[in-house]
Formats: sequence, structure tokens, C-alpha cells
Amino acid sequence: MDLLVAGLMALSALAWPLAPIARPLCDHLQRAAEASSPPPGRMLTLDDGRRSHVYGRGLEHDGPAVLIVPGAGSCVADQQVVQPLLAKRYRVYAWDRPGIGWSDPHPAGFSQALVAADLRAVLDRLDEPEVILAGHSIGGQTLLRAGAEPPVAGWVLIDPTPWTPESAAAFEDALGPVQAQIPHLERLLDRGFGRVLAPFAAPSSFPPDRRAEADLDVVHAARRVAGAARWRAQMAEVLSLSADCAEVAGWPTPRLPTAVLASWPTRWGPQAERELARLPPASRAIHHADRVARSRWLEGFDAVQWLDCSHFVQADRPEAVVAAVDHVAARLRGEPSDWPTVQERKDQIMGVPLPVNRTMQTGGGPPPAMEITADPAVLAAKARLEADLDELG
Repeated sequence: MDLLVAGLMALSALAWPLAPIARPLCDHLQRAAEASSPPPGRMLTLDDGRRSHVYGRGLEHDGPAVLIVPGAGSCVADQQVVQPLLAKRYRVYAWDRPGIGWSDPHPAGFSQALVAADLRAVLDRLDEPEVILAGHSIGGQTLLRAGAEPPVAGWVLIDPTPWTPESAAAFEDALGPVQAQIPHLERLLDRGFGRVLAPFAAPSSFPPDRRAEADLDVVHAARRVAGAARWRAQMAEVLSLSADCAEVAGWPTPRLPTAVLASWPTRWGPQAERELARLPPASRAIHHADRVARSRWLEGFDAVQWLDCSHFVQADRPEAVVAAVDHVAARLRGEPSDWPTVQERKDQIMGVPLPVNRTMQTGGGPPPAMEITADPAVLAAKARLEADLDELG
């Protein structure tokens, strides 16, 4: 990480003499890219005149609509494996958050509070009577901030970032080295090098076995228009993540029909143990606590499916996202649902028992008691982990 920071400092210094040439050239290239890659879908005008981009598909269907809220650094393009699948039976909108993709940046910068306010404005303008919000990663916290008032009818949380004190502490501990790079990136952007850095801010690639399912026209267009604005939004998001998490830590979860998809790849067990072992004791305690808290936090939800895949569930396992939306839609119709019918890796996450499926509650009141597996080996692992955590302080 220190080497990367040193490299950015050197590049920033070298870029200074080229700024008079680079800035107008990069601005010209950005305008040309935007002209050749118009946004798919609709540009909605917000109260302050900014434009917010939504891409709708499957608009011929009846029933609840689905709106996908991306996670950190993601945009409409990153949803182009799961959105075509959902569009086979739902009206489904993929949304670009402010400053990302084709949406205009917010003049006040970037925070989850600002994103949630824009989300509410977008919902008003879509004028859909009933919407299932599907939030990926930090997008789950955007849903929480946006509230549960109509037209929001249900949630699908896709490997969500927990709203716990432990999660906020883990972000604060992990992001220090990343934040050290940001002033040097800012100087490069100020000197007109946004287009040079654009490929590094562009949408992630999909797994090779999923590329045939993706709407690659949208993906390529989003890559072409990525530039300085996207970099600035992503950097501002990194700077605000720990504070955003701390602000909502402990907020109650609305009693909406909700399905949660949580990833824990098989390879992460040994890998996570090795990573924790390399950390200083104080950091090890912070991240250990975060992993334990995540499992316990998820026990508060009515229906959770654990998946052996990466954090980008919507790209790796889009059919699981569709099944989760189907579950919430069934609950909205008052129909029974036995989702999830298959659990993967539900017996371990750093030695902590995982939630199992249970009946969905849509009314008020406390959630029913969790049924935790009584496997003695799992319970013993949990006890060891808790003792280890207490010892770390």
C-alpha cells in the first residue's frame, strides 16, 4: 500500500507540467464518450435540476416493481446479469447513484444520507404503486435510510453491510491506507487526468460463465462514460463509509417482507483466518468482532440464505436474487413461501452458527426465536470463538 501511495505521489508530480494540455484533451474525450454513449432508459429530473438515471426493463409486467440499489462504486452496468433475468417477470429498474454512471453528482458531495434522499426522489418520479427495493452491500444501508413508507413494500438485501457498531469500526480500521491515496488521486483529477484513470473506475467484469447472460451493450457504454466525476464520487464514498456506518449503527430494521442473501465462499474460511492472523492485535480484535457481529445481526432477519459465492452475488448467483425477489413478492400477495429451499455453508462462518430459514413476519412485534443448529461441534466452535474474542479484548 505504501508503494502505491508513493507511485501516486510521483505520478501526481509528473502530471503537473502536462496539465495545460491534459485537461482540455481529457475534457474533449469525456464529452465525445458521453455523446457516443447516451444513457439507456430514463433521465429523471430532481428538484434541484440534477438528473438521475434509471434503466427499466420488463415494463410490460404487472405486480410489484423492483428497483436495484447498487453498492459502493457500482452502477447500472454491474446489474446487467441479474436485471435481464428479473425482467422476465418483473418491471425492474437499475439505478445509478449520484455521480456514478450517468447520474449527475450531488453538489454537497457524497454520503448515504444524500443517496437515500435521491432514492426517495427517484421513487416519487417513477410513480410505481408498489416497489421491492434490492440493495447490494452498502446499498442495504441506503434502503434503511430511505425508510419503509410507500411505495416501498419489501426488501431484498444482497450480501448487505450490517448496520452495527462493529461494522463501522472495521471500516474505520481498514480504510486508513485507502484514504491516504485520495489526496494524490484528487490532484491527478484536478490536472485533467480523469480519462486516464477512467478504466480503473469502470464497472467490474462478470465471471466468464456469466458474460453470455449480460447486457454487454450497457456495460461497454458505462465503461466509455466513466471519468473524473465517477472517481470523485467513489473517493467521497470511501471517505464517508465509516461515518455512514456509525450513524445508522443499531437502527431498528423496518418490519417489511425481507429476504437476505449472504455470501460466505468456501475458500474464505482459511483465508479469513490467515488474514486475521497477520493483523496487529487491536485490528484483529476489531475485524474478528465484525465477523461475529455480522452473523448475529443476520439472525434478526426472517429469511436468510447463505451462498458459496463472492460478495457480488448478483453477478455470481443471479438466480438466487430472482428467487429472493420471488419470495418477497409471494409474501406481498399473501402467499406462503418456503424460501430458501437450499442452504449452503449454513453451518459455519468463523465458527459461528448461521441463521436458518423461518417463517416471514410482516406485522409488528419482536421476531420469533431463532432456531440455531444444535450440532455440538458447531456450538463448541462458537464457544471457542467467543472466548477468543473476550481474550482479545
